[in-house]
Amino acid sequence: MRPHAFDTGLLVFTSLVSGALLVLFWLSVYGGCRRRRWLRVEEPLLAQRLELGGEGLVRLRVCARFERVKGPLRGLQIPFELRLGDAWGRCLLRQRQALRLNSADSDGEVWVIRHGIWLRLPRPGSLRLQIAIDPTPAGAGLAFEGLELLVEDGRRTPWPVAVTPLQPEPAALLPPLAPPAA
Repeated sequence: MRPHAFDTGLLVFTSLVSGALLVLFWLSVYGGCRRRRWLRVEEPLLAQRLELGGEGLVRLRVCARFERVKGPLRGLQIPFELRLGDAWGRCLLRQRQALRLNSADSDGEVWVIRHGIWLRLPRPGSLRLQIAIDPTPAGAGLAFEGLELLVEDGRRTPWPVAVTPLQPEPAALLPPLAPPAA
């Protein structure tokens, strides 16, 4: 036995087993969620009633896909609106913003916008989620393909995330949703 030697094979094997155990532990604590819902629609409007809330966070991910018909699309912004209302119709959250269009493939034919939001709901309940995206931005050669929504309830994260605060408007009811104007 040499005083400053180590077994390379044993060191690699031990590090691989330790890494696998760490991944299993990580997934057991942070990997799942209580409820997961994935929707895909081919309209620029989406309205869905969901039972959400309780322990953990709610994660919303929206992805809208467009196909390029003509012209360059660099730096184009698409109007986007997200609303969240409670069972009584009161508006809990309203976000309006312009999201940047990004290329999703190497030849530039498919373009997407992605938006994610984290929420902490005070108590479980029935919530109405509404999403609207302008399907035909002015001056852009785009054809709307579809809208995808992923809702994960009861998520836990090992790192801090920016939780969007709910801002209930006492007298504001959710009006019918129309595509946002450009």
